[in-house]
Amino acid sequence: MLRFTSHDDLSRLAETDPAYPLIREAIQTFSHPEYNPEEEGFVVLIEPVDVHRPFWGDHWLHTMPWESIQYQDGYFRAVFIPNNDFSLVVLIPDASWVNGTLREVIEENL
Repeated sequence: MLRFTSHDDLSRLAETDPAYPLIREAIQTFSHPEYNPEEEGFVVLIEPVDVHRPFWGDHWLHTMPWESIQYQDGYFRAVFIPNNDFSLVVLIPDASWVNGTLREVIEENL
């Protein structure tokens, strides 16, 4: 799981990475002078290993109470809002390793 809280964090990805423009766009929703990622949220890019471990507290990706999931440019863009102040934008690649229960949950929420 790669976590992005600012435009500076984008330097961890090549500009040619297909997720780059999606992450850049999502980060802009968090941009303001008093932004605190621990209190307001951030953007997450899911990697294959993340499917096999808890994602948020006791929740795995396939048990998350997603607010919404949309398909955008080869990624599932999922939103999790645990409270009125905090939100996560989660980008899950549309890849072969996204299968089983996780794929079913994504498709049910599209």
